[in-house]
Amino acid sequence: AAAAAAVALENQVLWCSARRPEAVESLRERVAVAVRPLPWGENLPGAVLVNATPLGMRGGEFPSLLLEVSTGLFDMAYRADQKDTAAIRWTRDRGLALADGPAMLVAQAEASFELWTGHRPPAGVMERAVRAGTSGD
Repeated sequence: AAAAAAVALENQVLWCSARRPEAVESLRERVAVAVRPLPWGENLPGAVLVNATPLGMRGGEFPSLLLEVSTGLFDMAYRADQKDTAAIRWTRDRGLALADGPAMLVAQAEASFELWTGHRPPAGVMERAVRAGTSGD
């Protein structure tokens, strides 16, 4: 997920932070995108955070200062119980730009459907399927 985000955002200034510093170097080598390392937990005021970790899915959260100085969040984590992560709740409560894991799954499903069938899926059908599937309905 981190590699895909780095490639998608390669024309932006990218900073990458990981609990294991060697993971940042591995990402840089695999995707050949200019990614600057940032020590884990160090904040970057004005950044839009992209969470490609499991933090929030089964516990654990971002260091709070990262969120406090951010301008938005793309949290790729998603939970089968559909409960928002603390990071998502914090971002939403402040009215900042937000995209969550289920939104990412919907976009992936729509793109895959169109790639395989040559047709765009009916509006909203993928979102309903993802939301129903993650809630156990």
